[in-house]
Amino acid sequence: MSYEATMCDYDDLNKEQQNSQPNNGSGKEYASYIVIKHNGEILQIKSDAVEPEDASFCRDFSWIVDALEQAYELGLSDATKKEA
Repeated sequence: MSYEATMCDYDDLNKEQQNSQPNNGSGKEYASYIVIKHNGEILQIKSDAVEPEDASFCRDFSWIVDALEQAYELGLSDATKKEA
């Protein structure tokens, strides 16, 4: 059981993932991405492709709180399964 968050570039995403990204800011091709996986399954792909006025934690980056809470809950679940 694993939880993984990695940073990558647009070129590291497959074509389906590339096509699903928003073209905000200076463009999706120039963005950096965070790919969040649990047990090999992609849970989220987030980018820093945002308009300058949206670059605050209470706007487009509010997803970070949910991702951290999800990581905690998945970790608890994984730990419980290992103990059983």
